[in-house]
Amino acid sequence: MTTTAATGQRMKNPAPVTLGAMAAIEKIVAATEQGGVDDGTLALVHLQASQIDGCSFRVDLDANRAIRVGEAGTRRLSAVAAWRDAP
Repeated sequence: MTTTAATGQRMKNPAPVTLGAMAAIEKIVAATEQGGVDDGTLALVHLQASQIDGCSFRVDLDANRAIRVGEAGTRRLSAVAAWRDAP
């Protein structure tokens, strides 16, 4: 386990070592993409989830995805980090 001041103890990501976890996660992600939510909002939701998970690799991927789908330079992209205080 690793410890950070902001989050306390954190476990390593169990998905890569848990049999079937990655396939299940990929199915969940695919299902979210079929739900009718616009690409920008969905990218921001995935970005927030990655921030909560503390996965810097996914944060980078999801931020780039948000930019690709048109969230570059928007208030919404900037507000993800401070979502509790955002309008």
